[in-house]
Amino acid sequence: MSINHVGIFCKDYHASEQFYTKALAKLVDRLHVELGDDNKKACGFGKSFPSFWIAGDAMPNGTNPQATASGVRVALSAKTQKQVQEWYDECIKNGGKDNGAPGYRPQYHKFYYSAFIIDADSNNIEAVCHFDVTLYYKYIIPVAVGAFGTAGYFC
Repeated sequence: MSINHVGIFCKDYHASEQFYTKALAKLVDRLHVELGDDNKKACGFGKSFPSFWIAGDAMPNGTNPQATASGVRVALSAKTQKQVQEWYDECIKNGGKDNGAPGYRPQYHKFYYSAFIIDADSNNIEAVCHFDVTLYYKYIIPVAVGAFGTAGYFC
């Protein structure tokens, strides 16, 4: 199962929009759409379509009780461990707080590599690489070639 999209509320929409525009660029995500006006805004980021949304107090009368809630954990996909590291570094540089430096999380699975930050609204955000394909070429192929005694099987 894939997550289609995730949304979080922000106390300061403009600061959060700037933070995520910079941080998500490290995962090759971009801002797709921005809706609303003033702090009653929402915007969606993603690769092909907006799958990660942030929102200020989107209720017309400013009474949305979830707009100041925290405790959200969102995992964002990265293709490589290098992207996880770059994302984490960018987040910390732009005011995110460390909640787990980049590294393996074997409690999830053998290749689970991620980093966690706490954003300005106390949300727990993670970048995760489930399997870094660059490591496949570095470690798996040489072992397989050695087992077969020739690289002919891979040509």
